[in-house]
Amino acid sequence: MTIKQKIQTVELADGRRIEVRRLKWKATRAFLAQLGGVLSGLFKGIGADVTALEVTVAEMADRLPELIAGSDELIVSLVTGATALKAEEFGELDALEASEILAAAIAVNLDAELKNCWAAIGNTIAGLIPAQSLPTAVKGKTPTS
Repeated sequence: MTIKQKIQTVELADGRRIEVRRLKWKATRAFLAQLGGVLSGLFKGIGADVTALEVTVAEMADRLPELIAGSDELIVSLVTGATALKAEEFGELDALEASEILAAAIAVNLDAELKNCWAAIGNTIAGLIPAQSLPTAVKGKTPTS
């Protein structure tokens, strides 16, 4: 397997070129921790029973761009991890420039290759968890009685 670094370049109005790359592993872990906090708050906020939700990893991955775009903390974490921009620099950009950089960061860091990799990891881990056995009969009774 050959892994290539994905890079998208966004040209700003002043001529600067911003390279947007995949997050480093350390930044990815921090981003995922922040994302987990946002998701937890989202589920608690709507009163959802997380254990009763039937959402696949792929479905969650498809909704991530929308979720990230709605959270300033996640936006800044993703953009500063994927570019050489500091949070203050990013905050001073024109709205369109910031949006283009965010779109590139989402495209590079949530592409099909990474989503498929994360889905495979999730499915492998799920396969390691033993299924709870269901009782086939109540003690003292048979299924036909």
